[in-house]
Amino acid sequence: MEKKRPRDDSSAAPRSKAFKFNAHTLRKLQAAVDENPVVDFVTKLPIDYSVRLKQMWKFSQIRLTKTIRGSKLTADISEGATKEGT
Repeated sequence: MEKKRPRDDSSAAPRSKAFKFNAHTLRKLQAAVDENPVVDFVTKLPIDYSVRLKQMWKFSQIRLTKTIRGSKLTADISEGATKEGT
């Protein structure tokens, strides 16, 4: 009863470390469910998963800030908006 969904990469353009970490973790969790449908996810998550993900996410946010054609582009993820200024 394995279903494959088409992959939507449109929102994952810059593949950050956080993105890759989550994708890898999800593949591992899926394999665990395939082996045992009532598996306890907590036992299968990497050690310090939340801390590691948060660190990777912060690093990727710092990298989002860069100069493009003389203007500064910064992503304000908490507000869900992108701001552009000179």
